[in-house]
Amino acid sequence: MLRIVHPRPPGQGTDPPRRRRGPSPVLSLTVEETRHFRASLKNLARAFGSWGCLASVIGIPAETLQQAIGPRRRPSGVLVIRAAQAAGMSVEAIIGGQLSPVGRCETCGSRVGDRAERRPS
Repeated sequence: MLRIVHPRPPGQGTDPPRRRRGPSPVLSLTVEETRHFRASLKNLARAFGSWGCLASVIGIPAETLQQAIGPRRRPSGVLVIRAAQAAGMSVEAIIGGQLSPVGRCETCGSRVGDRAERRPS
């Protein structure tokens, strides 16, 4: 006896799952966070003296660090974490726009109270 078999209806596992391209948007920084991070990196490079010195502290090549501040690149979460560790600040402070850590001058970055101790009485 001849038996007719119909194909499965769509959505029953006939098509392979689609692959996502690129990183998850949930793990990416927002435009505002990226802007704050770039400003923080520029301030850190100034505090450490050069991009090369900051790159060696963070543990990446200087070229990679300078590419991270470019307008076409989005910084990775690992780079943000390493920059926060190098600055001695929290990640929230780096990407939130709070550029000076507690106990430091907001203008120049020096420790509050250091100049008062150095002055002769």
